[in-house]
Amino acid sequence: MKTKYQLASILAGGGALHKREWLAMGMATSFDPNGKPVEISIDPKNHFCPTVISLRTEGYSVQLHLSDEIIAELAYMVNTHIDNIKYPQSVQPAEKEEIA
Repeated sequence: MKTKYQLASILAGGGALHKREWLAMGMATSFDPNGKPVEISIDPKNHFCPTVISLRTEGYSVQLHLSDEIIAELAYMVNTHIDNIKYPQSVQPAEKEEIA
């Protein structure tokens, strides 16, 4: 059964990522909805395939077949990014050193 959520609620949690899992995929693609609405859905894992996150817009679709560990790491990274948008960290100016 597909369940639709908002992006922020899909990507909740934390976890660890093993870099070998990312490198093993061997594919790169881009998804630019050009301001059009994006439908996001998650198909839970079953006996035949891992969890599938789908991003769809007019004429385009991307499906990510991911392990729970990678989804957790993705959630952590997205939540960190969202927190930085909401609460940007200001950089304090360095103190001046006096030369003797």
